[in-house]
This record gives sequence, structure tokens and C-alpha cells, in this order.
Amino acid sequence: MTDSRDFPGGMPLLTRKDAVKFIQDELGIPVKKSTFDKKRMYGEGPKPAGYYGRTELFTRPDVMEWALRLFSDKPTKLNAA
Repeated sequence: MTDSRDFPGGMPLLTRKDAVKFIQDELGIPVKKSTFDKKRMYGEGPKPAGYYGRTELFTRPDVMEWALRLFSDKPTKLNAA
């Protein structure tokens, strides 16, 4: 079995789904998987640490840093239609 020290960041890597759960459970930020996927699609999400086949894998520190950048002390302005 692989020791967690072998992974970047010293912990097992996260899939997109796991990353969203980590953000919600550990940081209390109510990000949705669709938001995470959209940000990744436009290159605004956390950078993958690697891939397993076509599955992106992320480190907890990278996901945490990205999620905390989404956090703001003011509400986001919505575009008026």
C-alpha cells in the first residue's frame, strides 16, 4: 500500500467530487460541483497535481488555497439583465 507521504502535499489526492466535499465539509464554503467544474473549464480553478487516466487529481493545500480566494467580505454584484 502507498504511504500518504508519497503524495504531493503529504495526503491522498482528491478528485473533483472529493475536492468539493472537502471545501464544503472542512472549510464550510457552500461551493457546488457545477461551480468547481465551470471554474476548472475556464482555467480559474485549482491546478491539478496530476491525472489518473483522464481524471484530474488535486492536493488539499491547492484546493484550500483556491477556495479561500473565492471567499469575500462583500457580496458579489450580479449582472442586471
